[in-house]
Amino acid sequence: MNPREAVIPFFKLLFKDQKKILKSLLNYTKEADKRLSFKNQYKQIGLPFVDLQDLVDINESIQNYTYLNGSSRPIDIALLMALCRKYENCNYLEIGSWRGESLVNVAKVASKCTSVSLSKDDMLSMGMNKKAADLQRLFSSETPNVTHIEANSLEYDFDQLNQKFDVIFVDGDHTYKGVKSDTMNAFKLLRNEDSVIVWHDCGGGFEGYRYEVISAIMDGTPPEKRNKIYRVSNTLCGIYTNQDLTSEFTDSPQTPNKVFSIDIKMNSYSTSLD
Repeated sequence: MNPREAVIPFFKLLFKDQKKILKSLLNYTKEADKRLSFKNQYKQIGLPFVDLQDLVDINESIQNYTYLNGSSRPIDIALLMALCRKYENCNYLEIGSWRGESLVNVAKVASKCTSVSLSKDDMLSMGMNKKAADLQRLFSSETPNVTHIEANSLEYDFDQLNQKFDVIFVDGDHTYKGVKSDTMNAFKLLRNEDSVIVWHDCGGGFEGYRYEVISAIMDGTPPEKRNKIYRVSNTLCGIYTNQDLTSEFTDSPQTPNKVFSIDIKMNSYSTSLD
């Protein structure tokens, strides 16, 4: 091999790594700008954390969980299930369901569930691939106490539901515009002062924030209710609740004050998509 043949792959790799580094720096800068904007507007570094064990007692069994991209984490689903157990004849609304992993599990404990999620045609028209569209409602389509409404939540008139909800889970369009719109609609659909809203993906990890998401949540929340918006510890979720809770802003890494027992059993699963 001559020196030229040896050097060219090296520079190709170096250029490729530089692109990755520049992209990472750009993403970090954008997130830093969003963090600063949030701090300037709301005079706080993020959302105060509430302890998961002050909200609910977690003792749930979760089925049809895939450990694939787009899934809520098991603890997030367990949070939803435990919240629904607190209401007699719980009426549950989920905005954005895709495969239906959270929906099919919550349906085991809620009396009535409604899902507002994109149709397959909507997904394809928005540039999603056919396989993703075919997976829509994979687990929840045959669940008897679930009503599926195929709609884009940005355009849907939620007044058509003609009902109120105890627990609302917002997990659809995670852009600022989408989260703000879904938040504004969710507050109009709460049954009473004891009802709650849960937002997914408020953090990229268990201890941090996604500032585009939490900015949209705060901007979509009535000003007098913003002091009741929290990050839920040990999850990726945020919550609106009138429950009297102790909260605090915490730095990462957090010191553990609880541990979880996890049993995992794998079962084969096949669909007509195979």
